[in-house]
Amino acid sequence: MLRWLMWVTSAAALLQLAAQQITQNDAMWPSTIFTFVGCMVILAARWLAARGALQAAALLTVGGLVGALVLTALIVWPPLIAIMLAILMIAAIALTILDNGWMNLALGLCAITGLGMTAFHLLQGGQQLQQVLVDERTLGIGLTWLTIGFVLWILWSFRQRLGALLADFEQANYQLTSSHLSLSGQNEWLTYTLHSLGDAVIVADRAGLITIMNGAAETLTGWSQGEALGRPLASVVLLVDQLTQQPLPDLVRIVHECRQMVSFRSSDNILIHGRKRPARSVTATIAPIFDQASALMGTTLVLSDITMARRTQEALRLSEQRFATVFQSQLVGIILISLDEMRIIDINGHALSMLGHRRHALVGHTLAEAELGIPPRSARALFRLLRRRRAIHRIELPFRTAAGTIREMQASLELIESSAEPYIILIGQDVTEKKMTELALRESESMYRLIAENTHDLIALLDDQARYLFASPSHQRILGIHVSHLIGTSLFDVIHPDDREALRQHWRSLLRVERHLDTVRLCHADGSLRWFEIQSTLIEEAGVRTVVLVARDTTQRRALEAQFYQSQKMESIGRLAGSVAHDFNNMLSAITGYTELALDDLPRDSTLYHDLIEVQRASNRAMGLSRQLLAFSRRHVIESQVVNLNDTIYELDKMLRRLLGEDIELVTLLTPDPCTCRVEPGQIEQVLINLAVNARDAMPWGGKLLIETKLHMAGSPDLSIPLSGGYEYVASIRVADTGVGMSPDVLQQAFEPFFTTKPAGTGTGLGLATCYGIIKQHNGSIQLESAIGEGTAVTIFLPATTAAVTPRPASEALAKPYGGTETILVAEDEASVREIVLRVLRSQGYTVLDATNGEEALRVAERYEGAIHLLLSDLVMPQMSGTILAQRLRELRPGIRVLFMSGYPGSSATQQDALLLASSFIQKPFSVAALALKVREVLDCEREASA
Repeated sequence: MLRWLMWVTSAAALLQLAAQQITQNDAMWPSTIFTFVGCMVILAARWLAARGALQAAALLTVGGLVGALVLTALIVWPPLIAIMLAILMIAAIALTILDNGWMNLALGLCAITGLGMTAFHLLQGGQQLQQVLVDERTLGIGLTWLTIGFVLWILWSFRQRLGALLADFEQANYQLTSSHLSLSGQNEWLTYTLHSLGDAVIVADRAGLITIMNGAAETLTGWSQGEALGRPLASVVLLVDQLTQQPLPDLVRIVHECRQMVSFRSSDNILIHGRKRPARSVTATIAPIFDQASALMGTTLVLSDITMARRTQEALRLSEQRFATVFQSQLVGIILISLDEMRIIDINGHALSMLGHRRHALVGHTLAEAELGIPPRSARALFRLLRRRRAIHRIELPFRTAAGTIREMQASLELIESSAEPYIILIGQDVTEKKMTELALRESESMYRLIAENTHDLIALLDDQARYLFASPSHQRILGIHVSHLIGTSLFDVIHPDDREALRQHWRSLLRVERHLDTVRLCHADGSLRWFEIQSTLIEEAGVRTVVLVARDTTQRRALEAQFYQSQKMESIGRLAGSVAHDFNNMLSAITGYTELALDDLPRDSTLYHDLIEVQRASNRAMGLSRQLLAFSRRHVIESQVVNLNDTIYELDKMLRRLLGEDIELVTLLTPDPCTCRVEPGQIEQVLINLAVNARDAMPWGGKLLIETKLHMAGSPDLSIPLSGGYEYVASIRVADTGVGMSPDVLQQAFEPFFTTKPAGTGTGLGLATCYGIIKQHNGSIQLESAIGEGTAVTIFLPATTAAVTPRPASEALAKPYGGTETILVAEDEASVREIVLRVLRSQGYTVLDATNGEEALRVAERYEGAIHLLLSDLVMPQMSGTILAQRLRELRPGIRVLFMSGYPGSSATQQDALLLASSFIQKPFSVAALALKVREVLDCEREASA
């Protein structure tokens, strides 16, 4: 029996623990209660065995009451549990009071069992229980009550929990059913959504195999979903770089490695090559898919087809480019202005030209900031009106140009609604001149005919057969034909016969294109021809076609153009002549030098001496020819002085009379005004002598030569050829003869070098060419007028000055000695000239150092320890010019004097540098005596300056 009690107690403890774990509640109190009841039954049975039947009846009553209360509490009304426990506790206490010897045992057993201890531990704790619980009946009753208590406790514990579990199960089942239905709907909705997307969506698992693919992806790749499922993503989606045409790297691998989204934008130029599909431009985004534990589950690739967007973008770019081209090429001003801020958004070139502003000064600025002269109040009122009317046409607005002048434009404004912001397009045209013209026409409409009658152009109104309907009176002034003789006649009657066919073509074209421009020759009444530029306009009204013809006389302009071309030609020939003169002068320098040295060494009665004299004379004539070439090419270095041209002509009077002979009368008309000019007197004398010689040859039977001087104020009407340079006064010399004159063909070639009308052997053809070069070098101009049988007149124009006339130096009684003992450095690249110069200078007693070029001259000067008094250098040398050599040498030896020599000085800038750096210049070819004298003069100038 004790063993049974042990096992039951252990089972009760285990049931207590299981209930506690299942219900997740504190099951201590029911376990304790039932164990306490069992113990009370045991104690009651033990007590009854000792006391008698009365106690047994009480025990049974208490036991029945306890059973009823438990059943009622558990089944009928659970709140009675408290009442039942109270009655039970009172009965137990009452029963145990009578047997307090067993009280400690009962309470200890209840406490131990309530704590989950087994009967085995209890029996080990004390041996008294073995003695007490010996009555099998008592143990049976106690075991019965104990079993009933545990069963009732289990029923009571699981009733509410089971109901709660059932309710939870029903709720979970409902939620699960709802979730299943919702999940099915969401899955279906997600499928529909995925296939309705315009972008291609492809989902791959962790291995990169395709699991999901929508319809857009099928269209883009050319693979159906059934074909693509289970295939590697890279085999279905082939992405390449449009620029390099190279495939992109494995996107799945990249995403697996970086574990973040990778995107390719439109600027990356990505193409997809679909199966049996043309390549398309796409943007691509591939992103990883993670689960709740952040483990990689797969990847999602989204492709957007931007082919049409790119085409649209390109079309938009081309459209904007065409708009910009049209915008900028318009011949009217166009300005785009924002409506709200009245800020200039854009402006075309014609508007900028009209306003006189640069683009950056207007774009981005408001109308007020740009200061265009439009009052802000008027601008705001105009913009408010535009909001209501949307467009305003043909209004006149004032505007201010960058120069500050106020002008008027005729403008049309229209409001353009844009997605960004509304703006106004202003199209305007400067009508200032037009309004002034209209005003003048309205005020002087009666003067139309007067203008037509007094114009210098020919104005005519012709019918479609080219017959005159109206002709301006200028026809009579210009062509010598009366207007009455022209009315009804054909235009072709006054056209030169050679130009009539071209004019007929012009006329046929005019009747088609309404406007034409051409150049023709018209016949003067005296038979001469004049050039005209004609502009004709077709006017058609009410089926009647008339032509307005305006012809401008361009005869003088063509003559000026011919003069300009002639001047250009002369300039080119002059350069050639100067280049020839350079080499020619070097050779002449050697010829004349060696000839003079040879003459000094030969006796005068020697035959060779007389031969050399002839060589010297030929050399002198060649020197004169060379100087004429240099004068024509304007490469002669001039030593200008202020002279009075009247004095120069007066001094030449006797020489000119002897030159002309007795059968030619010389008449001089000199102005009383001082004609002072800055010139080289010798060259002006040469010009006058050349012109006199030409006049003499043109009057073989005698005649008259007139030399006349005048002083003109710049801009005066009698000044036929104005000079450039802003001179206040201009002096002129007119040389006119009564000779045979020249034809127009000869007149055109008169200034060309070597052109002559004289018999062979009697002229060089350099007379007028030399005059032309000299006058041009003095910043003047020369005019030639001639006609057959009427003689020739040459007019020279030179800039006048108010400076005082340069006094002439007094002649010295005795010539200075040529020689000396100074040291001279000679730099000359021409060997023959260098040798003759060295020989002449050494014969005069000088110490001479020589060099073949500028760099060698610098090295000689650096090595030479003594003083070098003079540099005698060629002006034009290869590698280093004479002026640069002089500059470098003066830095090395500050006190050195410089003398330049040249047969062709080169450009005027080189001449100016030479005159600034040197104290003198000697022109090749030169004689031995001239060279020695010039060297002595330069050295003496140094001595006088130091004294």
